[in-house]
Amino acid sequence: FIKYYPKVERDKCVLCGACIASCPNKVIRIENKRVLFEYSGCISCFCCQEACPNSAIKVKKSLFAKLAGL
Repeated sequence: FIKYYPKVERDKCVLCGACIASCPNKVIRIENKRVLFEYSGCISCFCCQEACPNSAIKVKKSLFAKLAGL
């Protein structure tokens, strides 16, 4: 129930594709000028966050993680 996911801050994202290239599970794509994640296949490794040159990817917590204060 406690999960962490990558989330794109659209105002910082320049659609460079560095996150797509770094994703080991290939669950990131660009569609309609937006970066989209297939969260069901995301392993929360945050390689995308490390690769982003604009720091546009942040950590999103699941509701349970927020309620638990983690």
